[in-house]
Amino acid sequence: MKATLKMPAFSVRLYGVFIAVFLEMHGLGRLFINLPYLLNAGLTSGTVLLSLLLLYHRSAGKTRLAAIRGIGLGKTGFANLVPGLALSVLLLLFYPVLGWFLHTPIQMADAGLLNLAGLFLTGGLMEEAVFRGFLFGSLRRRGSFRRAALESMVGFALVHLLLFLYLDWPIALLSTILATGISIPLAYLYEKAGNTIWGAALVHASIRTIGLVFTTTEPQYQTLALAWMGVCLLVPWLVLLFDANFRKLWSAKPGAQPGLV
Repeated sequence: MKATLKMPAFSVRLYGVFIAVFLEMHGLGRLFINLPYLLNAGLTSGTVLLSLLLLYHRSAGKTRLAAIRGIGLGKTGFANLVPGLALSVLLLLFYPVLGWFLHTPIQMADAGLLNLAGLFLTGGLMEEAVFRGFLFGSLRRRGSFRRAALESMVGFALVHLLLFLYLDWPIALLSTILATGISIPLAYLYEKAGNTIWGAALVHASIRTIGLVFTTTEPQYQTLALAWMGVCLLVPWLVLLFDANFRKLWSAKPGAQPGLV
């Protein structure tokens, strides 16, 4: 009887916290929408990360230090960050390639460097702590990489349906497709970085640079944005498919792996 009750109780706690924090994330983003982007990012990410830590600490009965590690904010070595850093650089190098191919100039957006800092706070730290550190990490500690990655991908896709409430449907649809498509590569980067979000945060922030950090002339912007989304969907997967460690991890038998916090 205990075995049949344990998993539903775990799922209720996990998805209860996940949905609550996701709604807070988007609610605060909308509340602070008229503030400068970096200030919006700082207030939103700070509040959400604090809420996530407190909720995880209380719901899972973890110490504060264990809660910090449990959402992926633990320490890791530089070597663990190299895959995420290398993939980020590879993605960003596609901007001049796309500019040449589309015959359009690529330029820094207004306040681009400040926006980049804001992106690392939101798309990097905040979203990766929620989606990879908390959701994927919690599922991974109870089973195989493949099952945790697929289940968290479904949860990731479902909550993004909220975007359809306040964004034009083409933008909401493309954002949902991109977010869903990169969830497994980002989960792998989380695991490669010693169960921390830092490598995935670098890649996630790099993907979000379109418009806020790099842009082009107005007539070509939509074409550039669509091409950039295609690059961000394809390149991480091409890298993964040639990674023998990923293929081995994906085909591994169910069961929690050693070394997970």
